[in-house]
Amino acid sequence: MRIGINEMQNRNCETDVSISGLEKKVTERIVKELKQRGIKQVELLKLCESARIRMPISQPDISKIYSGKKTLSLYQFAAVCKVLDMPMDYFVWGEDGNRDDFCNPHDSANLHDSGDELKCYVGQYHLYYLSTAQGEEKILKGVLNIAQEKEFGQVRLEIDTGEVNRRGIQIQKVYEGRILVSSSLGAAYLIFKNESIGEMCMMCLRHRNYSVKDMECRIGLALTMSAGELKEPTAHRCLVLRDFLDGKQLEELRSWLKLISDSFSIERDLLEKIIEQVKEKHPDYASQLDRVQKSASPKIMSELSSEVLRRQLLLGRNEFVDFLTRLYEQADVNKNYKVSQFDDIRFYDKINSIRDAEAMKANADAGMPSG
Repeated sequence: MRIGINEMQNRNCETDVSISGLEKKVTERIVKELKQRGIKQVELLKLCESARIRMPISQPDISKIYSGKKTLSLYQFAAVCKVLDMPMDYFVWGEDGNRDDFCNPHDSANLHDSGDELKCYVGQYHLYYLSTAQGEEKILKGVLNIAQEKEFGQVRLEIDTGEVNRRGIQIQKVYEGRILVSSSLGAAYLIFKNESIGEMCMMCLRHRNYSVKDMECRIGLALTMSAGELKEPTAHRCLVLRDFLDGKQLEELRSWLKLISDSFSIERDLLEKIIEQVKEKHPDYASQLDRVQKSASPKIMSELSSEVLRRQLLLGRNEFVDFLTRLYEQADVNKNYKVSQFDDIRFYDKINSIRDAEAMKANADAGMPSG
């Protein structure tokens, strides 16, 4: 903005300033925004004078700004941005592609930061993931809030570190940022920053045209650039869920949070032992489980696929997730950074299985019949 000493001293300076370059673009963008919102000159005058803004601009200046005959002073620029409740850099950088805010999708046909694409994500979620610090086995928890603001999708994440300070107060990390959706790649990107510790991180979710109900349970892939004392870049899985899970429920999901992908390996002896356990618990499915055992690799380590098992076994939902849980607990897992396209459904089934078991136990304790 072109600002002289006199102009700073006299906020409502009536002197015309020639419009060129960036100043012209900023003025055009602001006038465009005002017209899109239907804010006329008289209304803008009153808004600037209102108790909320308290930054009056003269009628002649407003008229010249609307007509394109005058550039805005810094004072006028700040006043109008305050009226619009929008940051100044939004109008400075505009659609040139050089904005400080790299999250703005500009005119991309496939990248969205507002509108219908984000409606299904709005709301509060609980976030669960295994600690990325070396040697730690903690399941960390967080609360994720996604709100659709006027111009973008805003995210706020509060992570409970599981630690306390010297005064015994729980230590929390708070991150804020944006959510963007790529419809062409089928991905939702959540970009966070914590300015107090100078950290940025990102989470990616699989995106479809979900309803709010469909967004009840999602598996995310998170990238943290400063995990543990070594501050190493780390990718990990995280469960994004609208409902709260208690400690006992989370322990039942521990092996699921560790598992790397659809394919995994397990020692053949362990596989045979698990199959015998499941056959004993679910004798009606013995013949199907025998087929799994016969088709397994004769090598020491058997390679299995969760999706192949799902198609191969005509087990009920609860019986299948019980079988998978037993396999996951014994699976050879070195990393936990992949997310398959089937994970959302499997986690949803697993969580419902846990709740069904709790409901059956509660009914049994109350002397009520199950089913």
